[in-house]
Amino acid sequence: MMCMKAIQFYIVCLLPVLAGCADDTALPSVPEGTPLTVTAEIGVPDAAQTVAPTRAVAADNGYDRSTFVTADRIRIIRTRGGSSSAPVDYTLSATGEWTPSAAGSELLFESGATYQAMYPADYSGIYADQRNKTGGVDGENYRNSNLLRTSAGVTSGATGVLSFTGGENAFVHRNTKLTLTFEGKNALTQPFAYMTVQGQGLYSGGTADEDIYLYRPDETKYTWHGILSPLTAESPTPEQKKVTVTVTDYNGVSYTASLTCERKAGSHYSYTLTLQNNILMPVGEEIKGWENGESHTGSLT
Repeated sequence: MMCMKAIQFYIVCLLPVLAGCADDTALPSVPEGTPLTVTAEIGVPDAAQTVAPTRAVAADNGYDRSTFVTADRIRIIRTRGGSSSAPVDYTLSATGEWTPSAAGSELLFESGATYQAMYPADYSGIYADQRNKTGGVDGENYRNSNLLRTSAGVTSGATGVLSFTGGENAFVHRNTKLTLTFEGKNALTQPFAYMTVQGQGLYSGGTADEDIYLYRPDETKYTWHGILSPLTAESPTPEQKKVTVTVTDYNGVSYTASLTCERKAGSHYSYTLTLQNNILMPVGEEIKGWENGESHTGSLT
């Protein structure tokens, strides 16, 4: 019995020593003022995993980012002690590294600091006209309307890595995506003269009715995409969820249809509408998380 007690006492005495050994092998924190290494990726909405950085780039990635590309610029804000510093921009290099956009502006390791980042770096709101090109680049008004932002409170690791990756820290879509696909009783062959969507606060988030012109990435297809302001009310009214689609064809005939769209942040709403006998009729709808690639519609039931 005495022998067993001695063994127990010996093991208990060893525990602090073992704990001390474990602490000794922990990675040391980098010194204050060390430049941070920044990593970033775009996450999959409503999922625990994030987009793999080595996956194939989606066909629509040029205007609807699911993967960051060379020369993309993100804006990072540091907060410490309740106050925020001036934003710092980082640009993705051709070798896959995020570097400060301006020399000497790199973020430095500071204990207790938290960070939040957004893309596009100069995001200023949703464009009412997303058809237009900015700087001669097709789809730029759509892309610049498409806010991706990380959660607040991201911290840098003890090794000096500021990682905007992973389920909680990756960039996610903060606005709403709308896709409209048009079909005809016969195959559509002529361009529309005019097409717009209207609803409450579609680009400002306010209460006034607003028009948005959607982006058509392929002139041979009757599919348009647009970015809308999400509804923030806990229980939106039917009028807030109403989106009116107006189309005028090449003969000057106008078609109108009303859709019900919840406009939840980070969601993609896709509708198929048929033009027939001067009527624009919704025939298909799908609500899904914001994913890369073209969306597909399902039948209304």
